[in-house]
Amino acid sequence: MKKTYLILLLLFFGITTNYSQNITVKGKVSDAKSLPLPGANVSLKGSKSTVATDMDGNYQIEASKGATLIFSYIGFISQELKVSGSTLSVFLKEDGENKLDEVVVTAMGISSKSKSLGYANQTIKAADIERPGQLNALQALQGSISGVTISKTSGEAGGGVDILIRGVSSLSTGSNNQPLIVIDGNPVNNSTISGNVLSSANTSSPGSNEQFGFSNRSIDINPNDIETYTVLKGAGATALYGILAGNGVIIITTKKGKEGKTKVNFSSSVTMSEVNKYPELQSTWREGSGLSPRVLSMNADTPSGVSYYPGFTSGFQTNGPAYSSSDDASIKFRDFYKDFFKTGINTTNNVSLSGGSEKMNYFVSASSSKDEGIVPNTEYARKTLKFNGGYKLSENLKMGTSVSYANSGGTRANTGDKSIMSSLSYWSPSIDIKDYLTASGGEKDWTVGTIDQPIYFATTSNLHDKVDRWIASANLNWQAKPWLNIVYRGSVDNYSETRNRYAGADLDPGSPVNGFVVNEKINFRGLNSDILVTAAKNFGDFNTSAMIGNQIFETNSDYGFVRGEGLLLPKFNNIANTINKYAAQTTEIVRTVGYFTELKADYKERVFLAATGRRDYASTLPTANRAFNYFSSNLAFVFHDLMDKEGSLLSFGKLRGSWAQVGKIPPFGIGRYSYPDTPFNGVGGVSLGTIDADPNIKAEIVTTTEAGIDLRFFQNRLRLEYTYFDRKSDGQILKVTLPQSTGLTGTWTNSGSLKTTGHELTLAADIVKSADFKWTAIANFTAYETEVLSIPFDNIDFAYNGGADIYSRIKVGDAAGSLYGRTWTYIDGQRLIGSNGLPVIAKDVNGAVLYSKVGNAFPDYVLTLNNTFKYKNWDLGFMFEYKKGGEGFDPAERNGIRNGILKMTEDRNHTAVLEGVKADGSQNDIPVTIDGNSYYRSTIINQASEILIQDTSWLKLRNVSLTYNLSSNLVSKLKLSSASFSASGNNFLLWTPFRGFDPEGQQFGSGSNVYGFSGLNIPLTQSYTLGLNIGF
Repeated sequence: MKKTYLILLLLFFGITTNYSQNITVKGKVSDAKSLPLPGANVSLKGSKSTVATDMDGNYQIEASKGATLIFSYIGFISQELKVSGSTLSVFLKEDGENKLDEVVVTAMGISSKSKSLGYANQTIKAADIERPGQLNALQALQGSISGVTISKTSGEAGGGVDILIRGVSSLSTGSNNQPLIVIDGNPVNNSTISGNVLSSANTSSPGSNEQFGFSNRSIDINPNDIETYTVLKGAGATALYGILAGNGVIIITTKKGKEGKTKVNFSSSVTMSEVNKYPELQSTWREGSGLSPRVLSMNADTPSGVSYYPGFTSGFQTNGPAYSSSDDASIKFRDFYKDFFKTGINTTNNVSLSGGSEKMNYFVSASSSKDEGIVPNTEYARKTLKFNGGYKLSENLKMGTSVSYANSGGTRANTGDKSIMSSLSYWSPSIDIKDYLTASGGEKDWTVGTIDQPIYFATTSNLHDKVDRWIASANLNWQAKPWLNIVYRGSVDNYSETRNRYAGADLDPGSPVNGFVVNEKINFRGLNSDILVTAAKNFGDFNTSAMIGNQIFETNSDYGFVRGEGLLLPKFNNIANTINKYAAQTTEIVRTVGYFTELKADYKERVFLAATGRRDYASTLPTANRAFNYFSSNLAFVFHDLMDKEGSLLSFGKLRGSWAQVGKIPPFGIGRYSYPDTPFNGVGGVSLGTIDADPNIKAEIVTTTEAGIDLRFFQNRLRLEYTYFDRKSDGQILKVTLPQSTGLTGTWTNSGSLKTTGHELTLAADIVKSADFKWTAIANFTAYETEVLSIPFDNIDFAYNGGADIYSRIKVGDAAGSLYGRTWTYIDGQRLIGSNGLPVIAKDVNGAVLYSKVGNAFPDYVLTLNNTFKYKNWDLGFMFEYKKGGEGFDPAERNGIRNGILKMTEDRNHTAVLEGVKADGSQNDIPVTIDGNSYYRSTIINQASEILIQDTSWLKLRNVSLTYNLSSNLVSKLKLSSASFSASGNNFLLWTPFRGFDPEGQQFGSGSNVYGFSGLNIPLTQSYTLGLNIGF
């Protein structure tokens, strides 16, 4: 027993003695210029104890005297120092070689040294472009990467984001020009599905894609889960992905846990949004026609709540008399746009936990966002969960797993034809838009059904959607031999969406069919399987590697809808409450199988050469043409040390070039098939389709040649990247119209070619870099031109507005995005005036209206300038964007011209002589009456492209943010690891000659192939955000 006590006593003293040797070591980690390095790792050698420095570079760790601490930071040389006391600070030196050897993620998840790449790519940390309050993760990339155009198409809560890399590459009206989105090595769905939400009668809408601001599915990604974005622009970068990547690739790498104690992060933000630009209204003339008013009072004691002047029972135009003191109190000027749209409110909360050990790491997050829209009775909400795990199964075998879930949906406002926005475009400023209900609760509509009361429309008719989405993936990485690596990845992407649209019989869209209900169900499942085997071998000064791989990618899409028309009971949104029902269902299964290889070699890490080859098998092609090949090669030459061995001036220099091909395949189900048809006299039947497909149809081939240079000066403080590219898309898959004598209306075939050339430039500089102050500026420049080399018809029409006679159209020799319309006739550059005193519409030799090219939707160039300032605990950043050129058409403006509501129609009710010449060449002297009825409502005026086509150039303050990081002392007292407060704004300064809403918005939404139409979408907004971020 005494021995036992003695042993316990010795153990106790041994333990306490050992414990007493541990001390708290504090210090600061800085760079060579004494700038603090926040987030640097400080670890106790031989243990799992690791801490990170705070925003001021300070750290605190428990260690014993004589122990060794390892200090490390990305881009700096690690140091090991022994503990001799309670204070230990360190200055880390930048690792010039490591900076040049920066590793980036490229195609198929392959990690490569940035200096070895012979093609353009850009990687951005998510933290550097974080935009609190923005739900769509891809919107944060706006203006940050040259060659990439990201547009928020709608101000709708949950509205879509359109993405183009180097412009459009396909000419088919239904083509998808959006890039492939890859998350942690696995392709994910980013489609925008418009469905079929229209009724069967009396609609002028060109399609469902203009009826609501539908979300693209990248909105399901929580921006707070993202670590980095990498954009692969050309075919040289994307060739390994094959037919999936004909439009470029955006690679998203999500956050992972790091070895050390568990870290908890919480962030919260509140964002207020409001329309950033309104059309200007005229304030002189009230509602009416021919200078005669229509509405006597909007406060009448009548069932409709409206009383009219004798002889009238309704109104519509705003071509009445001037406002006067004798008008009823209910008749006065109001800016109805500002009265209709409200302030939107977004609240977002996010929490994450991360950590790990030598054997495993983990990252878990949860987020909740709710967006109350700027349109009454609209909203969007999203909840997300995510888990990332990494496991070291053995010294040579690692595994990673990831699961994410998103639940989203809301209530959307109707746009486009016969919508809230079209009703607004006709509304009169003399009528109070907020007075929208009768005493009995019905619609108070002074036009008696000519248009709808916009607020009543918004509160009674909309679209509800709900989405549940799961994405799960796993990967294995086996270092079988020092020279042999095998990677396998598999993923499943699954979502289901339900939609419901209701339009009552008392509204313009529903009245022709006595009201209707649409229920839609969308199911999607994507499966991906990759295996890559890589062997590496060095031969003296030559380093080589060879990779072979296989990819199997399958998508299964199921879409079904039921539309019921003819409501039995009013205001009862239920498909069973309809008389006539229509249903349809489509299922699309597309499978691609690819075999690929990549060979790489370098000499002394100075000259890098890589070549790839891929053979794809695509299920949507005929059996004989189902397999096809394409190849790529790229070369990089690093030369800086040949010119400046010390690197004092030229820190890095690289020439690069590439040639590559990728493919695109036809859509599912092209060809002539039988399908069940509508019963005739109660008897069902089967019809044979009238659209066929060429039995020898092949994949489109996109060929890109690219050359560029990367330069860095003054120890990397000045950085320049320039790229020139030439892209040609051959064998365009188009639907060709056939004569009726063939028994067909059209056939799908390879016919058409589009060429794109462009310049991309990024210039970055650390202008000031001192202990307390740092100023970095980054400029991005993008310019490209397209040319249609061949198409199988005289022209291809992507969209048409019948009221204005404006086409989105291309012909051979045109640039993609061209706009065609009516113009006036000109003689030697002077406008021709007819005998009626009005301009003469141009016509061809047969007397038909002549449609001329009147503009192009895409800009001449785009320039962005992003500045970030860091002063002690303060961070300030802002980005300006200048878009030069580009034209657009605003259908809402034409409606406002015809109805006399816009400022541009205020000049009226007088006689004038228009500038121009008569047919004999003499100056015009024929007077014409400028008024609402014979002038502004004349198609000679309101269909003229000279008036309707506008310059969409702009200068925007894209974003500005100010962040205060709490000092390390205060953070320590609060028992936190970090804390910051931020205030930011997005899109809130805009200068543009465009007269309508922000021209960035698009009538046809995200993922469409129609550009240049704007005004009937929900307008874009400016937003202001307050945010909080706390780390534990």
